[in-house]
Amino acid sequence: IMVEAEQDEIGGIVLITGITGFLGSQTCYQCLEKGWKVRGTVRSKGNPQKMKVLDKMPNRENLEVVEADLLKPETWEPAMFGVSYVLHTASPFPSDVPKHEDLLIKPAQEGTLNVLKAAHA
Repeated sequence: IMVEAEQDEIGGIVLITGITGFLGSQTCYQCLEKGWKVRGTVRSKGNPQKMKVLDKMPNRENLEVVEADLLKPETWEPAMFGVSYVLHTASPFPSDVPKHEDLLIKPAQEGTLNVLKAAHA
């Protein structure tokens, strides 16, 4: 994912969901490198191992991390406050292979809808 923008086009806050995941962290790195202000979401800040990926981000002063759960709609309004752009890279990922695909697909759909509804509000 390449984030391109002229310096005078950069403004506002970019919300990146799932910021400690592979896509989210790579997207965050590029946004911060280009001078964007980033608010990243994680389910919990309490896992230092997952948060470690953020230690090597450039321009850390432009990075804010907040807790928001894809399956808890009430957590998204505060995460969206003051945001200009949303990059949704998060998806619920179970530790074990689900017995039925709906156990993976339904939560991903519901989570995406929760993010979109909050962004639209």
